[in-house]
Amino acid sequence: MTRERIVVAAATFNRPAGLAKLLDGLAALRFEGERPDVEIVIVDNSADANAQALVEARAPSFPVPLHFRHEPARGIAQVRNRALDAAIERNATRMAFIDDDEWPAPEWLERMLDLARSTGATVVVGAVQGEFEGPHADWMRRGGFFDIVRYEEGAELDFGNTSNVLFDLGFVRRHAMRFDLRFSLTGGEDTLFFDEILARGGTIRFCRSGVVFESIVPSRSTAGWLLKRWRRTGNTDGRIVLHKRPGLRSRVVEVFGGGAVRFGVGAGLALATSPLALVGRAHVPAEHLRVASRGLGFMMSAFGRAIEEYRVMTR
Repeated sequence: MTRERIVVAAATFNRPAGLAKLLDGLAALRFEGERPDVEIVIVDNSADANAQALVEARAPSFPVPLHFRHEPARGIAQVRNRALDAAIERNATRMAFIDDDEWPAPEWLERMLDLARSTGATVVVGAVQGEFEGPHADWMRRGGFFDIVRYEEGAELDFGNTSNVLFDLGFVRRHAMRFDLRFSLTGGEDTLFFDEILARGGTIRFCRSGVVFESIVPSRSTAGWLLKRWRRTGNTDGRIVLHKRPGLRSRVVEVFGGGAVRFGVGAGLALATSPLALVGRAHVPAEHLRVASRGLGFMMSAFGRAIEEYRVMTR
């Protein structure tokens, strides 16, 4: 069997502490079976390439090849494509993405690779477990709003994302796939990318045992931040629908109408269940507020509104 060559890529933007923790985790990856050829590519989207010094200082002693790339054009899709190009240049057979506010469990990559091989999946999406870095409301932890863990090992999925993923780079190359620049400032470029893999006959499986941990800083562990994030994800989902099925009917019925239903049902159930917050179950109405917020964002896209989270970011 040909030895696997895997490029693990991470986009970074003004997160020196998070990037250092990510590199520590990647340096500690271990394999019980045959070790693939692994290389790391960090793509910096800051204007002044401020992550370069950290990456280049670590590179000489890093256990696997560690590369730095700078993408000055603002936007997450540009960064993903720069990483994709770097993986192709390295003749990788598979590519993984992980975020700069995450770090992997030592067995992460081996578990992801094992599932890809055993199932033949084009894409393997791994679990994400939020780790709060400061004070937070108990309902956030109980609701698991920062976690992706609810699927069984090997479950087939109809979506993918780049927070923890391994995919067949040969499939991507054969179909000349790229991340769509129209979603550079809004996000959702990864959702569309993996939707296209499914449309072209690929498969996506879930690896519950392939865990990465996400740092939840205090500025994110608030109800306001969650509501804005849910509204943005709903907005990008609506834009993806309009991208796939343009036209007045789709805009009015599917996007505006569907968003209005989600908003109304979610808000109503949140109000009805709000007394549960008094008995320590605030995560229940919060789950309904997630539906309402996503519905609101969905409706906004029907009017051409795009929430550009990646235009100006605070970390």
